[in-house]
Amino acid sequence: MEALRPSLSEVVQRISRIGTIVGAVMIVAALAGLMTGNFALVALGGFLFLVGLMLVAPALVRPIAALFGQMLALIFARQGTGELAQGNLTRQPSRAAITASATMIGLAIIVGAGGMMFSMVAP
Repeated sequence: MEALRPSLSEVVQRISRIGTIVGAVMIVAALAGLMTGNFALVALGGFLFLVGLMLVAPALVRPIAALFGQMLALIFARQGTGELAQGNLTRQPSRAAITASATMIGLAIIVGAGGMMFSMVAP
């Protein structure tokens, strides 16, 4: 019976693939809402864009890690520095995606609070 059950990695891959597709759809819907100019749709679009980026982030870790790994190797001109950084990021892409998503949410809160404070103070 154990051999017939799907392995954990297959289930995680299926969930992450579905999450990536849903996130991409959310980003497209957010961009469409942002283009309308309607305040309610713009606000909803901003929220959908953040959630969509969080869902798409695990799929983007490997390509971004490869790009920045090559850049680190060129900048520091040390053998293995870029490969080490890239290996650490791609070993557990969900951990890197969670860290980036938490940073993104924190920045969105700061920008939103700053915009709200500026709009209350501005003449």
